Amino acid sequence: TPESAAEAAEAAKHAAPVERGQERYEFTVGEALRTPALILHVAAFTTMLAVISPFLLFRNHYWQELGFSPQLIAVGIALDPFTVAIMSIVMGVVAERVPIRYVGAFGGVWRLLGMLPLTLGATWPASVLVHNFVWGIGSGTTSVFQTLMIPDYFGRAHQGAIRGAVTPVMVIVGSLGGPLGGYLLDAGMSYSVFFWGIFGAVGLASASILLQTPPRPPARLRADA
Repeated sequence: TPESAAEAAEAAKHAAPVERGQERYEFTVGEALRTPALILHVAAFTTMLAVISPFLLFRNHYWQELGFSPQLIAVGIALDPFTVAIMSIVMGVVAERVPIRYVGAFGGVWRLLGMLPLTLGATWPASVLVHNFVWGIGSGTTSVFQTLMIPDYFGRAHQGAIRGAVTPVMVIVGSLGGPLGGYLLDAGMSYSVFFWGIFGAVGLASASILLQTPPRPPARLRADA
């Protein structure tokens, strides 16, 4: 109705899912794939998938080697997705008010903080709970950015096709991280080096989110202008 349309327009004035002053354009798949923002996005999250999968896979074994009880580890692991779910809701609201790249970078900082108990070799049992809680904050926050980035930067008309074009690359390459991590640990790499290497990769990928600024309009629209 005209009334609901007017309400939606008013609400849009107070929302900032993209950079302020940045208009939203509808990109085709080919146009989106040629933008630095999407290339950097794919590189960053492919890296994250590749290093986070072995991290999540082998942290349990690390805790077992420290002598932590299976019950404690189970409670900690259960705390992770619960925190992710809560933060996805909270940061979804925040993402309507600030540029989403700041939300993504903020999530990366929390992920790094969550890794510190493992990278620093914490041996106190409560570190399992601290890690999963802080890690869940970072993961939930980062997931909001990953979900909103494509429709906010490239429009909604072709968002399914754009996501479908890049997701297989991220999943296939990222899936190699688990076997590679297992091989490195079996070859004698210490958990300290293993976790610090992952920490560095997550840090670089998270920092790159700040560089993922909204792209310029597609060339065909600039030509029309």
